[in-house]
Amino acid sequence: MYLTLLWICFGLAAAVFAVMLYSIAAFQQPPDTSPAKQRHSKLLEVLWAIVPIVILVGMAVPAVKALVWTDPAAPSTACRSATAPAGPDVKECFP
Repeated sequence: MYLTLLWICFGLAAAVFAVMLYSIAAFQQPPDTSPAKQRHSKLLEVLWAIVPIVILVGMAVPAVKALVWTDPAAPSTACRSATAPAGPDVKECFP
């Protein structure tokens, strides 16, 4: 699961850098031009805020499921065995 999330993070980072490099190259202006009048897009601003939240929640759900699945309060059956060269077999179990 963690390896899958790592690859998803790598993919998201690559997509963000690709969009950033495209924006730098496509919208670069010569130094002698005056700044353009910018219009704001409320839809784009809302999406810019919501998309990272959706990504974080989407990554948190499997992580929380994994933490609940590996609950330390659950009973454990960890046992180990040892054999001494001239002694009895030893088996210990820990709660």
